[in-house]
Amino acid sequence: MSLFIHNHKLNAALLVAGLSLVSTATHAAWCEAASSSSKSPYDNTSGYTKSVLSVAKHQYQGQGGKFDCLSKSEMTDGDHADKAVGGSDYFYYHNEAGIGDTLYFKINENVIARTELRMDSWRADTINPRPKLYGTFNIRGSSSARSHDFTVGQLHIDTNKNLTTDSSAITSSPMLRIAYLKSRDGISNHLWAIFRPDPNANGSGAYQYEVLGPALTGSSSPNTYTMDYGTNSGTTIKVVGNGVTHRFDISKWKQSDIYVYHKAGCYTDGDIGDCQIQFTELRKVNY
Repeated sequence: MSLFIHNHKLNAALLVAGLSLVSTATHAAWCEAASSSSKSPYDNTSGYTKSVLSVAKHQYQGQGGKFDCLSKSEMTDGDHADKAVGGSDYFYYHNEAGIGDTLYFKINENVIARTELRMDSWRADTINPRPKLYGTFNIRGSSSARSHDFTVGQLHIDTNKNLTTDSSAITSSPMLRIAYLKSRDGISNHLWAIFRPDPNANGSGAYQYEVLGPALTGSSSPNTYTMDYGTNSGTTIKVVGNGVTHRFDISKWKQSDIYVYHKAGCYTDGDIGDCQIQFTELRKVNY
């Protein structure tokens, strides 16, 4: 099963889950589960769709608090529809000349915040079929106001489903981040894969940093990443960022009492500054 948002520059963005469309169907509300007779806010041209919040929720956190559910009308017809690039809203659908229909995530300068989609979780020992997430995005906004450290994709612990009773186990931290770092180890303006090798090392700060490709900015410079969980016969997670590949050992993660899920959007991780991310593709496969 997949969540698919894709920009063909010909039609709306995609959300794919293998459900048949009826040509006369009306749009389902953004927070309602899809059915065979309902359309999501974004419809593709191949005849398959699913409402995004049947597999994901949106969260915004900042001076205004948190919001976990946006209606279809807010996204496509109301306050979160067709805003200009650089507008004030934290999450909205935007059709831009030369790019097409996209999902736009924004954090305003001087607000420590996140704006992201949080997808369904799975048990961490699930490796067949392999859960995957693919993303294509543009980094927008002024470079002078841009945050020095922001995350565009995560594999995160699901605190609501975890069953572990180990007092040292991670309960509310990311397993993996795909992040932009302005500078680290003498390397400037790159994407990085930041992985926590041991789920039973909560609070230790034991992360593994691996540099991915240079981060591209602007409307005509797309970045890409993939997170492929359970490669090499279930022993690794394969991460690809702007053409650079790294594999991380997940042997300690494959526990039946830990649940994880993907997130996509923009999260500044405590660094004050702008973050403007425009996704032209989000594709979630095999869970």
